[in-house]
Amino acid sequence: GSLHGLGGASRFQRQRQRGMPPARGRIRFTTLESQHRREEGSLTPYTSSSTLTTIRLTCAAARGCDELPRYLSEMSAISTSDNVVICECVARDGLQNEPDFVPTDVKRALIERFAQLGFIRVEATSYSNPKIVPQFADASELLRQLERREGVFYKATCANLKAVERACADRKAGTGVNEISLLVSASEAHTAKNLRATREDQWKNVANMAAVAKDQFRLVGVVSVALGCPCEGRVDPGIVVDDVARFVDLGVHHVAIGDTTGMGTPGTVRELFRRLTRELPLLVPIAHFHDTRGTGLVNCIAALETGVRHFD
Repeated sequence: GSLHGLGGASRFQRQRQRGMPPARGRIRFTTLESQHRREEGSLTPYTSSSTLTTIRLTCAAARGCDELPRYLSEMSAISTSDNVVICECVARDGLQNEPDFVPTDVKRALIERFAQLGFIRVEATSYSNPKIVPQFADASELLRQLERREGVFYKATCANLKAVERACADRKAGTGVNEISLLVSASEAHTAKNLRATREDQWKNVANMAAVAKDQFRLVGVVSVALGCPCEGRVDPGIVVDDVARFVDLGVHHVAIGDTTGMGTPGTVRELFRRLTRELPLLVPIAHFHDTRGTGLVNCIAALETGVRHFD
């Protein structure tokens, strides 16, 4: 693939030779074409070294061409690392706030298409209270109709014990998901608003939920507002680390760090994920970013640089 970032670097070099400051705001991120390999009649997306090269060189150009040699030297370590795993979340997180009910057959077609495209984790639905989140009133019916693809984890969000019991019932009927997520929030205010509980009460709920779900699903913990809370502002990273450690103690090793309202920055992302991987070696961290303030992509790159390989 072409190294689009090199063109940006040469422009920076010309500007500096003329004594002009680098026009950082004028760098444009070019579209990265996906690469595929054909496997068993389907197209499976994968992360190529040229794609990572393009991303990193473009970022290096945005920071100034003096850093290009260091980024080039680091590139081989990242481009030869384990493949990135992306969980496609449109059918749940994307549809949750849609004002109109999306028909079940449309949701089913979306989920099946995502699996056909090669996503090995797909968030399918939420066992929410239909009176509160009517978009997922069809959760069990959707899963009953859904055509599964071998090797794919289909996830459902579970906010309380009742939701886990519904997931277990569908699983027992042979139509359920094989992965569920258990939720906590890193701030008291967001916990009260989103889960209608105190943080300590929610942790008691999560412990009961994990016990009921044990051995039936792959469990995924979620720490919401981990990089900033719309209600309280800054969130102490120590609270997030403690929350993730509590999930690991419950046997939940896949944990998503949720930047729920897009308040994270590359600096805070790097700091948090480096601390998590340093203090919790059994953890499989998952990065969950929102693009509310236009930082979603750069935060993904920052997490990638710390070794994160699972992204929502």
